[in-house]
Amino acid sequence: MAPLSLQSPIDLTSPITRADLPPLDFRYPAGGVAATAEFRVANGDPIDGRPRAVPQVVVTPPAGAAELRIDGRAYALQSLHWHSPAEHAVHGRRPPMELHLVHAGPDGGILVIGVLYTVGPANPALAPVFDRLGALRGSPSVDVPDLDLAGLLPPPGSRASYRYQGSLTTADDEGRFREGVQWVVLRHRVAAGPAQLDAHRALADAGRPNPPGSARDLQPRAGRPILTDG
Repeated sequence: MAPLSLQSPIDLTSPITRADLPPLDFRYPAGGVAATAEFRVANGDPIDGRPRAVPQVVVTPPAGAAELRIDGRAYALQSLHWHSPAEHAVHGRRPPMELHLVHAGPDGGILVIGVLYTVGPANPALAPVFDRLGALRGSPSVDVPDLDLAGLLPPPGSRASYRYQGSLTTADDEGRFREGVQWVVLRHRVAAGPAQLDAHRALADAGRPNPPGSARDLQPRAGRPILTDG
């Protein structure tokens, strides 16, 4: 079995190559999607031979609810979750939170959109999930009847991105972080309120006091190109 070498997350820093990249055609509905949210504990990098716990709130929208098209290929949205702090760094600094929108391509490949957050006004698109975080502690899942998928993204016209090849950031049952993942991290950050960020940070810290949070350690760039259209 070949060693894993192109892992995620990484520091999105120089050198970054500006390129004529295929545009991102998000076909996300605005408002009113019924979804399900659940609390899961995924596997992270091992500490002392045991996997590090990675608490996550995973939201599953209805099949076919949304897709992303790039260069004529359709990637169906499978699920979404957050990490506190952000997994990717930008020029050495990690934002307070990052959203991952996980898509599956027609050939079974994985493409993940990363959305970075900054501290600001409360984000109404987060409210349908984040207002139910307390309920997730005592229930295997909760209904999210009014999720605005399009509202989770930066506005149209502000969706320039960093793109690179990497891996999943949580491990499978064999402790491997699947590679061959297309990463598209949007450059424009969206705001989340301090109370929203604190609520997710508290949940991400659950069962993981040392180190806190749910972000994987930064991985070596290993000579990979990082491309941008912005």
